[in-house]
Amino acid sequence: IKEVRGDNFDRIIKITFETIDMLGDYKELELIVEIMGRNSNMCLIDTETGVITDCIKHIGENKSSFREVVPKVKYVAPPSERLNPIDYDIYAGSDKLLDFFEKKVKGALQSVFNGISPIVLKELVLNEGIDTEKKVSELDYDEATKICRKVGDYFSDIENKFSYSIYYSEEKNIDYAVVD
Repeated sequence: IKEVRGDNFDRIIKITFETIDMLGDYKELELIVEIMGRNSNMCLIDTETGVITDCIKHIGENKSSFREVVPKVKYVAPPSERLNPIDYDIYAGSDKLLDFFEKKVKGALQSVFNGISPIVLKELVLNEGIDTEKKVSELDYDEATKICRKVGDYFSDIENKFSYSIYYSEEKNIDYAVVD
């Protein structure tokens, strides 16, 4: 195994490793694990060509209009409308946030950004003072921009906040988070 990494705060894990093929040559492969509920999948990719060697679920063009996930086809990542909270345009984030005018800010933030689970959202609210119970329709553009800037500020230093915390109640694991 050469590298393990996440993909833009989305629920995708990429594991790059080196192996020896049948001819005795070194070859780099990547195992891509897509954790997407009932659409979860694992694909083995030849990193040199980007072509799928095999995958757990084969998804032909008759099952998906966006991407085909079958051997010998170039791998295409699943579609994601959400933004990476570390690297995004604040104004694009504001526009997306305001598109969810019917939701509370809490739900809208989870719809706009990858990586904002309910527990991370609670931490974000505590650290940045965002009123998540307010409806998005009550925000003006400046307020939406301020919220998106606070999300960016919180995530800009996320590497120094990692703590891998597991929370217990009566000896049972009840939740976990990557922030304390």
